[in-house]
Amino acid sequence: MNGNIKEIYERLKKVEAPPIDEKGLSESKSDRMQDAIFVSPGMTRAYNSLDQKTKDHMKWYGETYYAKVIDAIGQKPIENASQEIALALKSGLSVKDLSADEKYILRSQFGPNWFKQFARVSEDEDDLPVEDLQSVKSNPSN
Repeated sequence: MNGNIKEIYERLKKVEAPPIDEKGLSESKSDRMQDAIFVSPGMTRAYNSLDQKTKDHMKWYGETYYAKVIDAIGQKPIENASQEIALALKSGLSVKDLSADEKYILRSQFGPNWFKQFARVSEDEDDLPVEDLQSVKSNPSN
């Protein structure tokens, strides 16, 4: 079997790709319209059967909706963000996995010792000795 693989390799090694010339590529034309990868042919036919006014309205709606979604994501209140990060920490997320921005949000919302509320040693370390864990849980404001 190794002989067959070597033989195939030797034949392929001798084959050269034709030279690519930029002028030739720019002059070549394709009348075929490129289809989107994830759009089924049935959806394409249905869309093409619509009148131009409906197509324009759908395009406008898509552009408007997309912009609103992006704006809404960017305007998430800091309180919501801090609660989402806190929930992730309570669910087991390591403080080592937090970004600098997330740590800043936690400091802003919970104070400079925010990590103690989540039974962490510091902003960068998770594990507490067992005896210290009880004192942190009983007095989280330290």
